[in-house]
Amino acid sequence: METLEHFGVYGACVSDDRLLCVKKHGGPYNGRYDLPGGSRKNGESLLDTLNREFAEETSYKIIEIYENSLFDTFVKINERQTVHHIFGIYDVKLEKINNIEEVRRYINCSEINDSLGEEWVAIKDLTEKNSSPLILKVLATQREFQAKKYDEWKIL
Repeated sequence: METLEHFGVYGACVSDDRLLCVKKHGGPYNGRYDLPGGSRKNGESLLDTLNREFAEETSYKIIEIYENSLFDTFVKINERQTVHHIFGIYDVKLEKINNIEEVRRYINCSEINDSLGEEWVAIKDLTEKNSSPLILKVLATQREFQAKKYDEWKIL
């Protein structure tokens, strides 16, 4: 089995129990929700890549970065190939871009955009059947920080 390597950087923004997602068009996550982000271009820093990808795939710009984490996953794409996807996820705060010229300066018509556009999706609606492994990792991380309620707790 051949293993293909892929590295990318992505941004996660949760607001009102919704996650900013893009709908993927192509690749192993085709038809699924994914995080905005993608591959580095030669000479780009990770943050340059993150900012460029947000400008290409969404109508938002990043105004703050809180934290980052590095993860990886293996996705079998056919009987002969598996993708080892290594991904950095940055927790970000966003601002809507209202100036179309600001959006246009990031658009490169010579590249194919693998995103069909942005969508704020309720966290409760994101599942393994409709989401990329990146989103599933964000959801798992979110759940780890939720306070557990013990309504039936007994003091011994």
